[in-house]
Amino acid sequence: MQNISIIRPTEARVVTGCTKTRMWSLQQEGLMVKPIRLGPRSSGYLKHEIDALIAARAAGCEDAELINLVKKLELKRKQIFDDVMAELNKHEAAEV
Repeated sequence: MQNISIIRPTEARVVTGCTKTRMWSLQQEGLMVKPIRLGPRSSGYLKHEIDALIAARAAGCEDAELINLVKKLELKRKQIFDDVMAELNKHEAAEV
């Protein structure tokens, strides 16, 4: 199972160099992943997703490539959940 870290929006803005308004704008354009809900009044970003987007920008990726990357990263969230559940089910089966 992979190590998953969450960073809060303030930290995500610091590491990306974006303002709150710019982050929102990039999300609306499909160029930035959307945050995940942590509770009724809190959210965060998966650190590896932000790191991947920074790396893509550093590599000079075009907007179309970034949009594709964002889609893949957001779809991968479901796969991560499925992997965690499979691991938990495997441990439950071993305990029985």
